[in-house]
Amino acid sequence: MFLARQEFGAQPPGMPNLPPVSLESRGSFIITITAFFTGFACAAVLARLYVRVFMLKKVGIDDYILILSMACTASVLAFTIKEVRLGVGEHYGNPHQFFNLQEILHWSYFHSWVIVLGNSSVKLSVGFFLLRLVQGRWYKVRLSQNCLSDVYVNPL
Repeated sequence: MFLARQEFGAQPPGMPNLPPVSLESRGSFIITITAFFTGFACAAVLARLYVRVFMLKKVGIDDYILILSMACTASVLAFTIKEVRLGVGEHYGNPHQFFNLQEILHWSYFHSWVIVLGNSSVKLSVGFFLLRLVQGRWYKVRLSQNCLSDVYVNPL
């Protein structure tokens, strides 16, 4: 993006003649991949919930935690779309991304926390699922300790 009074390629004395910044964007590729895997995960969660609700007629705490993780996954898709519209996926020197960098970092902060919450909830869901399968008190205590330590250590 050059102003009309600037000459293209005019560099200050002593500076190398740099090529112009690429204006191509990989944002649509980022959104496509994220949307595909979000849709795949949503289909897997819906299939699991269908079996648990309508066939087994028994819903456990692991299913509710899995719904929370699916909500986090949908939120990650929404954050990704917002960030791509602000310039994520464009060349680092692109003026569109440069002018929106503060807002991109703002949304990336919340994006990161939603990812951590989603990862932790998936680990908890798997832990509660395994607690139903494990026999013996000692194994249940040890598995519970592992789940809690994963939740506390994961954000670090």
